[in-house]
Amino acid sequence: MARSKFSNTQALDADYAFQHELDIASGTLNAKIDTTSGTLQVQYDTHLVSDDHLIYVPRDGTRGFTSTVSGVYPIEDYHLATKFYIDEQFTTISGELALFYDYESEEGEASTTSTSWINRMSLTVSGIPGGRYRLAWYWEWRMSKTGKTHFVRIILNGDLANPLSYIEQDMIKTTNYASQSGFYHTTLSGGDYHVDMDWMISSATGGTTGYLRRTRLEFWRIPEWQQ
Repeated sequence: MARSKFSNTQALDADYAFQHELDIASGTLNAKIDTTSGTLQVQYDTHLVSDDHLIYVPRDGTRGFTSTVSGVYPIEDYHLATKFYIDEQFTTISGELALFYDYESEEGEASTTSTSWINRMSLTVSGIPGGRYRLAWYWEWRMSKTGKTHFVRIILNGDLANPLSYIEQDMIKTTNYASQSGFYHTTLSGGDYHVDMDWMISSATGGTTGYLRRTRLEFWRIPEWQQ
């Protein structure tokens, strides 16, 4: 039986398979037509080249997503990462580098004529968890006269028998500052800790005076991935 010409509102189905009929068809095409070639296929391919499908994200990244992409938890280098995943990672990092870190510093110059240990500054941290820690220090020093010795020590929790640092320095020039810095790694069981910077000079004869400035104490928790 001869087929009638397609009307403008007629949907195509599997019964209409002749290529020439598809070429001249107008109106609504059935979504099941996915194997056509010729005129329709050429028009379909050309249509994909143009970027007029605003519901899709171009592969060149020129248009992004307009709402949240769900279900993404990265396990490969090229995977997308969600805000939750990033926040989760940085919460851990900031907890180790910020929550359990503290410092104490003094920019101004201090002087002493004491030949016995006196405290220059202290740093106290409370309620820290057990783990590996880095204790660091810095100071600048000078003496008013040559031939005398300048002493600085760093003490943890008042342990005078085992200072973290003990420095003896002799000044050659009386008008210039010299700097000193260092650090110490230790494993702590957790709780409260305090670090002291103490200093003195060997002799105050002739008006000898020792000076310190820009002193600093730091207390860091070392993340597990750095241990």
